[in-house]
Amino acid sequence: MSSYMANIKKLLVFLTCFLSGLGVLFSIASITTERWVYANNMIYYQIPDTMQKVKYGLFHGTLTTTVGTVMASVPLTMTCLAKENVCAYLCAESDEARYTLLKDIYHNKKEIEQPNCPRSSQDQERRTRVSSTFQTNTTDTSNKKYINCGIWVTTILFLVVSMLFGLISSGLSFYNTNINPIQVYLSIYGLFLYNAIALFSLIIAMMVWGVFYNLSIYHDVAIFDTLTGAMESDKTAYLGYSYWLNIAPLILYMMSIAVLFLRQYLISKDPGHKIVQRQDDGDPVIYLY
Repeated sequence: MSSYMANIKKLLVFLTCFLSGLGVLFSIASITTERWVYANNMIYYQIPDTMQKVKYGLFHGTLTTTVGTVMASVPLTMTCLAKENVCAYLCAESDEARYTLLKDIYHNKKEIEQPNCPRSSQDQERRTRVSSTFQTNTTDTSNKKYINCGIWVTTILFLVVSMLFGLISSGLSFYNTNINPIQVYLSIYGLFLYNAIALFSLIIAMMVWGVFYNLSIYHDVAIFDTLTGAMESDKTAYLGYSYWLNIAPLILYMMSIAVLFLRQYLISKDPGHKIVQRQDDGDPVIYLY
């Protein structure tokens, strides 16, 4: 193999390292930011002239309420009841209180008062005024749309698998820039596999969450006020930039695979790399010199 071709080969493998690593960084940004879903202009039934906005990621979010000139924000945390296969974004003074709150909502307990959530508002007077508005009653309804616990776990699982194999691909690509391992799982052929796993795992994660968004979250963002009938969020929710960030690693993993194919193609066209195999039809002969 010529020196020029050897340098091209090394450069393309290093490019694969960069592309896969960049894909992992985008996935990390996606999973750690709080904009997988956002909703504006939700209808709050109990108090007129009230505007509520919500945004959340896969773990945390924020609910912002504006009553006239008074604005307050409360942190939301994903809360799940695994046995019932339901999740919701709730706030409370403790983890135990959040789980108790979700159980009360799920079992249609009457007269549930909004928990004492930590709020961020401009001053103490506004905090008191806004706090007095956060009360509602549950409605015994069978059309509550919770976040499916299995869907949530599946989305996170495939995102983690995608990041893991993207990281493996990036590390092995760097390893292959200077070393030609004989083990298939460490070689260039392994890079094809690891990038493909990262790519298809990410596709599955996006499809699972995207389909569930259309079926459920688009109609109910699954927070305290919507689940208790105090607020209407139907057709106000959208997929945010945290979700769409995953388009970048999809493209990057596909580019990594394309670069690897290009490398294999260039090598196959290099005369110095051709291997001539000799086949003997006769009996094996031992030659003595």
